[in-house]
Amino acid sequence: MDSSALMLGLLQRDNASSSTGPVDCTTEYSADYYGFGVRLGVYFAWLSSYFANTLLPGEISGSLDTNTIFLLALLISLFQGTHTHKLYQVDGLVVLHLASGFLFSCLSVWGYRTLHYQREGAKGIRNFGGVGTHFRLVLIAAIAIYGAWFWMEGVEDGLKIADKLECQQVYTWFFHKWPINGGISIFYSVLTTLTSIYYSLMFMTAVLAIGYAFSTSGWKKWQTKMKKVETGLHVDE
Repeated sequence: MDSSALMLGLLQRDNASSSTGPVDCTTEYSADYYGFGVRLGVYFAWLSSYFANTLLPGEISGSLDTNTIFLLALLISLFQGTHTHKLYQVDGLVVLHLASGFLFSCLSVWGYRTLHYQREGAKGIRNFGGVGTHFRLVLIAAIAIYGAWFWMEGVEDGLKIADKLECQQVYTWFFHKWPINGGISIFYSVLTTLTSIYYSLMFMTAVLAIGYAFSTSGWKKWQTKMKKVETGLHVDE
């Protein structure tokens, strides 16, 4: 059983009076958002990125592209489902966990999880930057902001609640099974709010840095430099 399947089991409400087994709390959109094929693709992207980050420096750029595409797809599904009021609390929670899995495992904005820093120390940052890096920065900031909204509003009435009575209380796991609208929501609200502020400040700083680079060296010199970095979302020449 993979981790998301286990999570689905933990999300189901206890039913002490029933001996028929766990209740099926999947929704009509569950297969599209985090079906087995989707989860398998995500897990293989994590695994391949791990090998690229630690063993194959020539593949780092491609793995960053793959992670960015998967993360963008997850983010679009979250925003679209929320905007159209089709997303259920359980769906939002699982997709948010999958998106967070990228951030805390293989995805790297400035390449800190790659072997460049093991080989070059602080100078490893010179291998990163450009369009791909800043695009990932925007994605991470957007996920953090959505996470803050989810834990402050989505767990209350911002997302759809399951029709089945036994599925209306959704749980998450953090060293213990917690109801998402209980005390754990306060912890995650504070955490995601701080994360949103941090990455938003990083993005604004990056924009100012790009503006300064343009004003001092011009577009052509900056573009030439960006061709030398392992940023993703480009083709090396």
